[in-house]
Amino acid sequence: MILLVNKIWEFVGKEISKTTTPNEFAEFEELDAKAKVIILDGVKDHLIPHLTKNTTHDVWKALQDLFSNKNENPLMALREKLQSTKMMDGDNVA
Repeated sequence: MILLVNKIWEFVGKEISKTTTPNEFAEFEELDAKAKVIILDGVKDHLIPHLTKNTTHDVWKALQDLFSNKNENPLMALREKLQSTKMMDGDNVA
């Protein structure tokens, strides 16, 4: 939402064209840097090393790669662990 409000959401999906003028490139770099700062400000510190990319588009793609669930096995293992969890006598619910 912050990117939309600041009118810089487009930089998530935008890559710089090779045919841009120096003025267009300077404007792109400035707005792209603002968008990247907003995204990096919103993630936990331990993720920052994974997101040291050139453009906002690259950072967003790296976040997608980190959090997309490409494999169902970990999810199924967690679901099975949850279903097989049982309380012992004297255990606290918390």
